[in-house]
Amino acid sequence: MGHQFATKMGKKQSKNRAYYTVNQPWLQKQGRERMARGKAAMSKEQREEAHVQHNENAARYHAANQKTINEKAAEVRCQAKCDREQAVERERKMQEMKRLKGRD
Repeated sequence: MGHQFATKMGKKQSKNRAYYTVNQPWLQKQGRERMARGKAAMSKEQREEAHVQHNENAARYHAANQKTINEKAAEVRCQAKCDREQAVERERKMQEMKRLKGRD
């Protein structure tokens, strides 16, 4: 197995990255099986409590990151607007050049 990642990081990190890249499907399967075993050992009340806890954590995460999400969305919209304006300007210049060429 080659270590194509070694140029940007140390050898140990490169080996770790290569391992996790190659074995990701197997590791995900193991994680799902471990989670299923844990859920099977839980009572109905424990599962319900875990579900509620998960939803609370998701809401907290969303609230904490909403400002960042909104800023990124505004940045993307602004960049798209700038790109459209530049494209319109380029097209206008091309039309002007064609018009001037036709006069000569």
